[in-house]
Amino acid sequence: ARKRSLSCRPLSHPCRSVAFTSWRKLHKLGIVLKELNETFVWLRMIEGSELLKAELLAEIMDENKELCRIFTSSLKTARSNREAKSKMANRKW
Repeated sequence: ARKRSLSCRPLSHPCRSVAFTSWRKLHKLGIVLKELNETFVWLRMIEGSELLKAELLAEIMDENKELCRIFTSSLKTARSNREAKSKMANRKW
């Protein structure tokens, strides 16, 4: 019999599955934000070294800032939605 990895095993309770998926999504969004922040640091270093034309670098840095705003907003929304779902799940009827 072939063993299935842990990630392939179905979770026993649907709420746990949703919570796990939600956690993974939050974790991934956090990683994206960390990478964007690190990219911004490197872009600042490139700016100081004058390796790229200022106009091109400005466009890239603007794009990086916009992506940071988008992913920060997505992370806030995902956290808010997760908290709302958690409150609804814990509510006693």
